[in-house]
Amino acid sequence: MGQDQVHLQVIAESGNGNDRRDALKVLKVLQLGRHWVLVSLLLGNVITNETLPIVLDQDVKGGWFAVLVSTILIVIFGEIIPQSVCAKHGLAIGAWSSRYVVYVMYGLYPVAYPIAMLLDVLLGTTHGAFFNRAGFKSLAEIHERRGYPSAERLNREEVAVISSVLDLNDTPISSIMTPISKVFTLSFDDYLDDVAQSSILTAGHSNIPVHLRDYPATFVGVLSVKSLVALNNLDEVTVGQLSLDRLPVIPPDASCQKTFSVFRDRKVQMALVTERGTPHGVPLGIVTARDVMDELIREHA
Repeated sequence: MGQDQVHLQVIAESGNGNDRRDALKVLKVLQLGRHWVLVSLLLGNVITNETLPIVLDQDVKGGWFAVLVSTILIVIFGEIIPQSVCAKHGLAIGAWSSRYVVYVMYGLYPVAYPIAMLLDVLLGTTHGAFFNRAGFKSLAEIHERRGYPSAERLNREEVAVISSVLDLNDTPISSIMTPISKVFTLSFDDYLDDVAQSSILTAGHSNIPVHLRDYPATFVGVLSVKSLVALNNLDEVTVGQLSLDRLPVIPPDASCQKTFSVFRDRKVQMALVTERGTPHGVPLGIVTARDVMDELIREHA
């Protein structure tokens, strides 16, 4: 009962050979019903503790002596020694005794199972410890500080990345986007002459948003700069004659996690942030996959 089910599932999936087998045995018993296991063990313990003084009283014919001896035996052999040994070898002992626990559970079924069902209704079924994002970050930091072998301990960089990933869902995209006033753009009808090519190279961007000529707030796609490498005579080619990539639109309150999913699922490198999150909304800024990655791998103090 001292084995947390989540911890057992972790061991069952990533532990060594013996620990994995032991964890699977214990999980198999607990999955029958944790309250059923609890009630069965407590009933068995109570029956044993109450029977021992009666047996001793009949053998030695002394009530107080029987109570004293039974108390000493229960404390030493029923509490101190089992608690001490199981604190270090609880998983192995639990796995070894799992078959006998099942026998006890079915032996006490008429009494134990109804009580367990009542506890399930009143308290709910338990599935082990659960950590929210803040708790999981703290767990990772504790793992780094503990004296585990260096090959198994998380280092500071790994903890920082884990913390950043957990923070992505709480970070709005508006906090990392480039304001639209600072975005380098091209018009749909711009010719890619020497001046335009020089401006593109000076800007140093790999993807450039493209808007309609007379509507600078209406974007129609993204020009990939690498697509210009294989083209000749660009002086007579307009931006609109080239193949433009899609430009997804997202709202400013979208999380970095959601935006990351947009880049991954739609296979794009840039998204437009608008006031209402629609193509007809007022453009507020541009966010790129690199912006999200920079937020992901940033250094934590």
